[in-house]
Order: sequence, then C-alpha cells, then structure tokens
Amino acid sequence: MICGPGAFFADMPGRAVTVAPFPCRDQRIQFFREVPWARRCERLYGDAPGRCPRARCMEAIELPAVIAAIESLGDHDAQRRADAVIAAALDAR
Repeated sequence: MICGPGAFFADMPGRAVTVAPFPCRDQRIQFFREVPWARRCERLYGDAPGRCPRARCMEAIELPAVIAAIESLGDHDAQRRADAVIAAALDAR
C-alpha cells in the first residue's frame, strides 16, 4: 500500500476496489522516487498530451465488485449501503 487512510479515516472500515492490472496504471513514481512494485496513475483529466481524456480505470470497476466490497465489511448496514450504491450508480447513468 502506498498511502493509507490518514488520521481522520484511520478507524473507518473500508475496502479497495480496483481492476488490476490496468494498462494505463503504469506510473511508478511516488513522492519523486521510483517504487518498482507500484502501479498507479496520477494523470490529470483532459485532452492534452499526457492527460487522461476518460477515466477508463474507474469505468472498468463493476458494480458487483463494489457491492461485494461493501458486504465484506460484515456489518448489519451492508445491505442498506449496497442499495445506496446501486441507486447512485443507476442515477449516474
């Protein structure tokens, strides 16, 4: 893990959801140092050279993966949160 949740979110449950490996997540620099095992992307949004015109890495994350991550937290409110995620995803379409 390159970065953690920080002091504010340190005690909050959470799960990372990603599609790995993803072709454009190929940058290996963190804090001006090469981290050979890192696969990340820090490209800014936009159409200019070197920028990301479309966040395909985010679009590739399927809704069932997000729901599974929520449910893996194992609390009684998982279904309520999963339903909220589904509703938000449907509204975004």
